[in-house]
Amino acid sequence: MANINSTMLPPEILLHIFNFLESEPFELISCCEAHPTFAQIIEPALYGNVIVHNMPPTENCGAISKNEQDRLKLSASELSNILSNSPHVVRYLHSLTINLFHFYLYTDATKYISSILHRLRPARIVLSGAGCSSLDWNHFPAHFARAFVGSISKSHLKEVSIASVLSIPLRIFRNCKGLSYPLVLRPASNWNCARPPLPTLCLSISKSLVGPPVTSRQY
Repeated sequence: MANINSTMLPPEILLHIFNFLESEPFELISCCEAHPTFAQIIEPALYGNVIVHNMPPTENCGAISKNEQDRLKLSASELSNILSNSPHVVRYLHSLTINLFHFYLYTDATKYISSILHRLRPARIVLSGAGCSSLDWNHFPAHFARAFVGSISKSHLKEVSIASVLSIPLRIFRNCKGLSYPLVLRPASNWNCARPPLPTLCLSISKSLVGPPVTSRQY
């Protein structure tokens, strides 16, 4: 039997072939599992921009908007399994979008996301209340609030965007070390709703705005 490496197509051709599967992320994941060379070609782009949600994997979490079409969309358990089986993909993840649905806030799925936040080092985080109604920060499970605050305090983070989440306390940004872009607050994400977009509020994080660093506080 011929050695597979001796019969492998050039990486440029393989990449062109895999581009035809860009709308089928789970097929690309299967290709990654088929051969290490495939994984080296696919994984950097596949896991560069990830959307994770707290709905069960078997349920439809809504249509993908135009600005989400180039992202891998996974349930919390799916992403957790991928990170457990292939922990090296953490270094590829540049942008993480967290879509939280109200009815699933107090489920294991949200606990999975909290655990995931402790493991990742993205340069950009988007937190969004998914569905037609905004979420209230005060109603978030304590484990998720702590994980999110810890994640945005890491020095590698450069940008934070929050959509459809009410009562965000600005004190949680006191320990942001690497933030180089304004914090973006969007009153409504229009995630699944047909209504006109509301204005976006951009805040430049400064010590005078959020106060002194937090040493110990319950969120």
